[in-house]
Amino acid sequence: MDEFKFVLKCLLFTGIIMFVSQYKMNDETLESKAQYFFVQSSTAQTLREAAAGGVKFVQVAMNDSMTFIKRKMAQNDGGNRQEPSHSQNDSNSRY
Repeated sequence: MDEFKFVLKCLLFTGIIMFVSQYKMNDETLESKAQYFFVQSSTAQTLREAAAGGVKFVQVAMNDSMTFIKRKMAQNDGGNRQEPSHSQNDSNSRY
């Protein structure tokens, strides 16, 4: 029963927010003012730049790690590849 009350409270709260967001002030709804603030504010611009920096960091880190792994694999290959040998005891123990 508590879950049902919680869902009803959330539904009521959401309805109130939607109703209030459509209130007009100076020929503009509160919703459009909030959207403008979230998109055009200096805080939003700073967050956008930080996110772009994070994406750039991840890209550079992935490229560097892939280059490092490829270089290490090339060093390990170095022409000393040997096929694994199976002794006769190993092949008999399978059956």
